Amino acid sequence: DDDNCFGKMVMGMIEKPPLAASGQAGKDFGVFRTQAANARLYHSITTLTPGAVNFVVFCPLHMCEFEPDLVLFVADIPQADVLMRATSYISGDLWQSTASCVLSCAWLFGHPYVSGKVNYTISGLGHGMRRRKVYPSGRMLISVPFAKLSEVIEALGQMDWELIAMKEDDESRAELRDRMDRWQEVSPDFVLKE
Repeated sequence: DDDNCFGKMVMGMIEKPPLAASGQAGKDFGVFRTQAANARLYHSITTLTPGAVNFVVFCPLHMCEFEPDLVLFVADIPQADVLMRATSYISGDLWQSTASCVLSCAWLFGHPYVSGKVNYTISGLGHGMRRRKVYPSGRMLISVPFAKLSEVIEALGQMDWELIAMKEDDESRAELRDRMDRWQEVSPDFVLKE
């Protein structure tokens, strides 16, 4: 009930407010040069069918008493590196962020719910989140559809959280060198410059 952004619109809980959908607000905030540039977002943002969603619950995952449609992670860059790699470790899925400078948090709900794909944004880039001081700048907000969560958890259990190429110890560097030396068997002309 205390929502004063457009999350409810993306969830199909309210109609697109005429002032916002006209693009005037984005122009007046100085985010867009013209009303039309802002208005186009309201034609392209993924919105759910009106009336299909009646409530949204935010809670720590371990406290969730049902299977959520989406799991939202807030992470610093090192944590996000591990999590994002886990989203593609098994599937090879590309990382694609679908977002905009306004409605940035809203893209974390409708788009991944409908597409079934992970979506992310970085706090501090979106006008509304930054103006409302929702998160400190530089946090990754990563939305994972629940159907993909088991794959991400499996990947986290299998993969090295710290890549061997990033390790500084002698044993890891020697192992990496051995692996890279074997590349020459596959492609004798390949030379990796460090």
